[in-house]
Amino acid sequence: MTGADDWFPVRITAKVRDGGDVFLFDLADPAGAPLPAFQPGAHIDVAVDGTGLTRQYSLYSAPADIRRYGIAVQREAEGRGGSRTLCDTVAAGDTLRIRRPRALFTLAAGATTHIMIAGGIGITPLLSMASHLAGDGGVTLHYLVRRRDRAALLDATRQAVGPENLHLHVTAETGRPDLARLIGPPAPGRHLYLCGPATLLDAATATAQGLGWPESHVHLERFATDAGANAGANRPFLLRLRSTGAVIPVMADQTAAEALAGANVELPISCAEGVCGACITGVLDGTPEHRDCVLTEAEHKANRLFTPCCSRAVSEMLVVDL
Repeated sequence: MTGADDWFPVRITAKVRDGGDVFLFDLADPAGAPLPAFQPGAHIDVAVDGTGLTRQYSLYSAPADIRRYGIAVQREAEGRGGSRTLCDTVAAGDTLRIRRPRALFTLAAGATTHIMIAGGIGITPLLSMASHLAGDGGVTLHYLVRRRDRAALLDATRQAVGPENLHLHVTAETGRPDLARLIGPPAPGRHLYLCGPATLLDAATATAQGLGWPESHVHLERFATDAGANAGANRPFLLRLRSTGAVIPVMADQTAAEALAGANVELPISCAEGVCGACITGVLDGTPEHRDCVLTEAEHKANRLFTPCCSRAVSEMLVVDL
């Protein structure tokens, strides 16, 4: 769990536009001190002043350089306003509040070969990983973009992995590449990393499964869940708190997090979509209906954790560790 002490201010030392609607931000400690260390593939939460929103952005910068954090923000015209505020109104010299980096999408221990497939802005965590592996070899990165002028961070990625190991696929020109050819056969020490739109991730994971890749060798990070797809089928359920025994009803038209907030139970909420893991809560009894994409398949099967921001319950009641 994270708390208030995880938040701290940073100053925007640079902001540049790259790849059409993507803006790159350099963040540094206001006093020039080193920033907290992070693992390759980590992300930070950014509080967007004036909106009440918190957004998650992967760090694309090299973990070895903690003088700055680099994030890439894609302006979403139809979003809830977080990216528009950062891209349209925030400027170099301004201060943001961010949360200490967390790594939910990381390099596999013991991997010797790394096959990476990025779709659009999904390049950001993979660039951090590739920068960390620089000089170690064994990295092949496929970068899929719709148009050539939309390839954000292309020069930095080419430098990180070497031009011979970077393969740019412009789908408007050549169509989507053959994923089976990009992924290749499984092998001991060979791991696959995916980040991008859901359509790409679903297709790539299905392809890897068809090629015989073990689930433990396929790692991915999604931008958002499909939690809303089942909203019409929501059933009410109950939450029992371990600490007090209080029973809190969760109506069909509200999330467990909203029901807890209504009962004055504090819970760290960040993305509200089951992506970031800030609200992960222990389950002592009952069976959750998992709608997140942050817990692993093994954690889903164990049913000892769930994300109140989006997940619900199969059983009539969940006893939660709150």
